[in-house]
Amino acid sequence: MESLIILALLPLAVSFPSLPIGYQQSYAVTGVLLCNGVPSVNTRVKLYDDDTGPDLDDLMDENITDTKGHFYLTGSETEFLTIDPKLNVYHDCNEANISKERHFETDCLKRFEIFLPKELVTYGNIPQNTYDVGTLKLEQKFEGESYHCMY
Repeated sequence: MESLIILALLPLAVSFPSLPIGYQQSYAVTGVLLCNGVPSVNTRVKLYDDDTGPDLDDLMDENITDTKGHFYLTGSETEFLTIDPKLNVYHDCNEANISKERHFETDCLKRFEIFLPKELVTYGNIPQNTYDVGTLKLEQKFEGESYHCMY
């Protein structure tokens, strides 16, 4: 019976991807950001549900790191299928060492994303688990890292 309901609502969900149809799901992630061994303070981090197709990624939470480089993000989203959590980090570690020619604007930041394990997704709006990405050293080049001028 549940399958029939989902099939009946699927055209509506595809036509209007922002409608809250599906299951409430939540996620939490924590970690520490360092730049050359020093806490990366006030570094922007965002938790998304990664989507494909006409539906844009859903921002679930955003914050900045504290004086110790620590962050904690938690958020929820309503989706038919299991959410695809990802962490985006926006930073300027070692920017003084990078030639200005590589920037389109002076306020661009380096951005990379980490896809998070779906096994820790919780059904409901309060996460039962927290994924710890550990300590990330921002002086390293991360796979897929690029410049992002809108954050």
